[in-house]
Amino acid sequence: MNNPALILYLEDNPRDAELLRDKLQQLTMPHELRIATGRAQYEAALAQTRFDLIISDYVLPDYDGFAALTLALDKQPDVPFILISGTLSEEQAVECLHRGATDYVTKQNLKRLVPAVLRALTEAGEHQKRREAEDALRALSSRQEAILVATPDIIMEVDCSKVYTWANPAGVEFFGEDVIGKEAAFYFEGAEPVYRIVQPLFDGDERVIYVESLQRRKDGEKRWLAWHCRKLKDSQGNVTGALSTAHDITERKRSEEERQRMQAQLIQSQKLESIGTLAGGVAHEINNPIMGVMGYAQLIQDKLGPDSPVAEYVTEIGKEAERVAMIVKNLLSFARLDKQNSSPASLHDIVEATLSMIRAVLRHDQVMLEVNMPHNLPQIKCHSQQIQQVIMNLVTNARDALNQKYPGPDANKKVVISAMETTMSLDDSDRRIRAVRLTVEDHGSGIPEDLRTRIFEPFFTTKPRDKGTGLGLSINHGIVKDHGGLLSVESEIGQWTRFHVDLPVERENG
Repeated sequence: MNNPALILYLEDNPRDAELLRDKLQQLTMPHELRIATGRAQYEAALAQTRFDLIISDYVLPDYDGFAALTLALDKQPDVPFILISGTLSEEQAVECLHRGATDYVTKQNLKRLVPAVLRALTEAGEHQKRREAEDALRALSSRQEAILVATPDIIMEVDCSKVYTWANPAGVEFFGEDVIGKEAAFYFEGAEPVYRIVQPLFDGDERVIYVESLQRRKDGEKRWLAWHCRKLKDSQGNVTGALSTAHDITERKRSEEERQRMQAQLIQSQKLESIGTLAGGVAHEINNPIMGVMGYAQLIQDKLGPDSPVAEYVTEIGKEAERVAMIVKNLLSFARLDKQNSSPASLHDIVEATLSMIRAVLRHDQVMLEVNMPHNLPQIKCHSQQIQQVIMNLVTNARDALNQKYPGPDANKKVVISAMETTMSLDDSDRRIRAVRLTVEDHGSGIPEDLRTRIFEPFFTTKPRDKGTGLGLSINHGIVKDHGGLLSVESEIGQWTRFHVDLPVERENG
């Protein structure tokens, strides 16, 4: 002990008090002895001073040892208490210990006093240290609990079977009250790749492992969580599970996807601008010969009589030249960067202009084309060039799906393009507005259900690396969304796929 041990001795006999003082000189530790000769002094001392040890005679004129013990336990319950008596029976000694005394010493055997005092002070010191350690542990636990409760991040613990065994309030709020006892995979959208990443922890890896995963919240909404995972182990070093903290990064992921989509659109716009510049440079080289062919065909036709056997051929030459001129015109319109505002347009005309550029490609691949486009559809307000881009991409994807399923000619190797008037919701509300739906359908291999929610993500593709970038549908989705419309898909594996483009109808009054 750093300071002298402060000992209180209740004794009315001065000679016995002096005898005890002499005995305590044998102690190997610094100490200070204070004598209380009666009840009043004893009670005052307990009220004013904190002692390290209390010693009391058993028999006093106005007091007894049991009363002194009771008061000591009430005022200073953690202080050891030794009873001294010359008349204490064995039964009384047992009763004294039973009531809370640390030890007792008979006056006939005072040689036990010093060992009893040393033992009492040592045990009291150890008890004090344990109490301080327990208090510190309770304070630490309370602080840790406060941190766990206050942190907005999700904190989850799993055992080696990847079953949730503990969750902080944020974790319970996210996954639900019944999360404890459930496998983590229950909440994952695709747990296997995540499990492969974190498996080293369960094999003893000491690193903190980072992983992002798509999870189902308790209300069913899918959210992206960023996890930092660390293994848990017992006192022998055996892995018992893992502790993971998670932060919701859904909005960040959406921002990244939107940035990627905008970047992809920018790249596509720059590509179209380059194509437009190149096409503009050769337009006259293409158009001049075509106009010459058309002119000479007209001259020949004027020279020939109506009954000439070659008149029909000359007429066909003129028609084909006109068709080439129209294809060149549509190609230039498609490739030109459109800097004007959207304007009312006929979806029928947009589809026909687009198909004029890709009919030859479809014929080359032996893909049949069926078009069901009513002429009386209401007009839509759009950038015609951008909607052409959407249609061309959807038809090209349909062609690729058909070529994969049918390497040669087949009655089902067909792309069906149809349109109809419909209604669509406005801004996720119950209000519905008039719209035109364009559908591009193929009878290819279909799209698996688990991929349908991902096909509009930037850079996601099921095609080989040299066949696609994964940008087409993402750009299409962005273009249609920018027009206030909706791009959706439905499919049946091995049977068919339909992409629907819903676009708002141009309002008559603006």
